[in-house]
Amino acid sequence: MIVQPNCHNRTASIPSTASTLSSAQSGTLIRDIVQESLSLGYLSREAEERLRVKLRRKYDSEDFRAFMQLQIAIREGQIRQESREQLLSTSDDSA
Repeated sequence: MIVQPNCHNRTASIPSTASTLSSAQSGTLIRDIVQESLSLGYLSREAEERLRVKLRRKYDSEDFRAFMQLQIAIREGQIRQESREQLLSTSDDSA
């Protein structure tokens, strides 16, 4: 599953799951999360949730470009995605 930005309403309220994020993470920019994932070659579930939270708020064009760069890297297989790996392993177990 690829994370989708909320392009229509960038000021939507944050769901309750987001409230569990630490205050230190709340100051993190989308581009910082993307850079971390690109350098690791891995997008954790936690980083994916942080992106979802950030994408529900207002963000600038540099963050949007970084997010699109991440989407391309995921699509091209340069970034492993924890949620996708867990989904695939679950479907393999049921086969």
